[in-house]
Amino acid sequence: MKKNLLFVFIGLLLLSGIEACRKDENIAKDDSSSLIHPADWDDENDNEEDDKPEVKLPIEIDGAFSDWDALDKSKLAVVESVEGADWDLINKMTVYATADYIWICLDFNEAGLDKSVDASMNIYMNSDNDASTGCAPTTEFSGADVDCLLQGYIFAAGKYISYNPTLYLFRGENGFVGWPSWDGVASGNVAEGAGVSGRYELRLNREAMVDLPIADTFTLALDIQQSWVTLGALPNAAGTGSAEKLIVTVK
Repeated sequence: MKKNLLFVFIGLLLLSGIEACRKDENIAKDDSSSLIHPADWDDENDNEEDDKPEVKLPIEIDGAFSDWDALDKSKLAVVESVEGADWDLINKMTVYATADYIWICLDFNEAGLDKSVDASMNIYMNSDNDASTGCAPTTEFSGADVDCLLQGYIFAAGKYISYNPTLYLFRGENGFVGWPSWDGVASGNVAEGAGVSGRYELRLNREAMVDLPIADTFTLALDIQQSWVTLGALPNAAGTGSAEKLIVTVK
């Protein structure tokens, strides 16, 4: 009788152990089924990226200028050529600046270009808006405050081309007068441009202008040259006088 009770007791213990193991298996299965696979998470986020709307810039660099006419005129900096200026190829310059880009539109006398010669553009900036820092690389513009130069071609092989300049920084002694030893720091993604029939537009990418702090208000001037001879400069002055740079405010 005692032996029979012992066998029954041992049997109950074995059954309870098996049941406990089954419960543990169920718990483990429930926990694992609640996990999200990393691949599923990535796909979900990829879909979110795809759903983001494409950002449309206010000005497309495409050689069509109607988008300039749609801009709020109060946000533009504009300068026109003065009467009696020797460097009079460019009639008008319009600048629009934001926290990310600087757009420039030029209207000029295309007949003044020699179509058999490449034409380059130099853009000079007092980027920090500090008159005590920088240099005076040219007599076309007053002040020894130029912090950087962008230099590249806009016309080559008889046609307008995209503006693909090199960005040069001035790292010499402040107040230097003359053409300095520039420090080339960036090229390739700094700008792009397009032109047609005496008009040219370009966009500077501020993110690509490395090591160059740009204040909310800065000054800017530029010239167009062929064979290193200036044909047009803006701002300009009567004769070959020096002109104040254009004041531009980020909007």
